[in-house]
Amino acid sequence: MSTVLPENDRRVVGALAHIVVTDGAPGELPAFRVMRDEYFRRGIRLDRKGRDTLLGIGVETAVALLSPVALEVCRRLWDTLCAEAAGAMVRAGRARAEELLNGLRARFGTDTGEDPTVTFSPEHLREVHRRILQQAGAMGLPEEQQWLMANAVVGALQGPQDTTAAPDAPTAQEATPAPNHADQEGAPEGPCQPLADEETTGDAA
Repeated sequence: MSTVLPENDRRVVGALAHIVVTDGAPGELPAFRVMRDEYFRRGIRLDRKGRDTLLGIGVETAVALLSPVALEVCRRLWDTLCAEAAGAMVRAGRARAEELLNGLRARFGTDTGEDPTVTFSPEHLREVHRRILQQAGAMGLPEEQQWLMANAVVGALQGPQDTTAAPDAPTAQEATPAPNHADQEGAPEGPCQPLADEETTGDAA
């Protein structure tokens, strides 16, 4: 099972999920904090119909809500990066995961709000995009929803375009290419582990 996330890591996961919900289901924003806190306390499970159910609320989220699904995808992204930073066989892969973790913690992992001065390289943006597609795909989400999530997060990480940048500077479109099944590198190796049921305290951003 996944371990309980430290408070600053929960802030990061919550902030990434909030980006997805803001872009894809803004009508859920008034209830997002409640759903986020319940998610970090108890997680979600898949029922026999393959629909995601938020424990304690009993809502079939694949039909009604994006927030718990976004939280689960972003949590799986975070768990994967943490595992690779801790034990990647290839040094370059471990370093890349550590850079992404450190950047996301610096951007979102404090109680003072988002720090827009933290920047991410085009390589980091492409990696985040690919990872979100993988994790969302592993949950069986429709391709359109997979790309909605990935594009929303990468767009927020990239931030406003710098109009003073050189003409050959990478653009958001280049960082998040149009869907191409041939470019997707398959599903992750096996399903992610379910969240632990332990109660946690603290608030995510």
